[in-house]
Amino acid sequence: KFMYDDKGATAVAVFGLPPICNFDDPARGIYAALQIERALSNLKDINGGDGDLKLKSVSIGVTSGRVYCGLLGSGGSGCEYGILGDLVNLAARLMQHAGKSRSEERGGGCGVLCSREIQLQCEDCRNLRFRKLAPIQVKGKAEHIEVYRPG
Repeated sequence: KFMYDDKGATAVAVFGLPPICNFDDPARGIYAALQIERALSNLKDINGGDGDLKLKSVSIGVTSGRVYCGLLGSGGSGCEYGILGDLVNLAARLMQHAGKSRSEERGGGCGVLCSREIQLQCEDCRNLRFRKLAPIQVKGKAEHIEVYRPG
């Protein structure tokens, strides 16, 4: 799903929706996030932020778990397929923090952050490494959230 508002463009990608689920969907999500971040960052470097693209930053939040997925709306032309739930909100908060934390780090780093659940589910992936960052406070959560940067 693609959305555009005053804050910029947002894309939502979901792995493992019925009827196609794979045991390695969390790893597939991380690999896709890293490839998307790399490709869009290359576009930004080529364009330099000028012209029609105006790509300022690439920030991605990745979570894993159960969400509601299905048709949303009142039916007819106002109906669309969507996902809702706490993990969707957490992914959005991680995305917001990814942009902030990347600009604060020397050398930039990557604009992908993920939750502890993703890190645990990808422990056996030989090509994925995760760096634990300081826990963050996010809107709607009483507890701090453990955050990891894949790479």
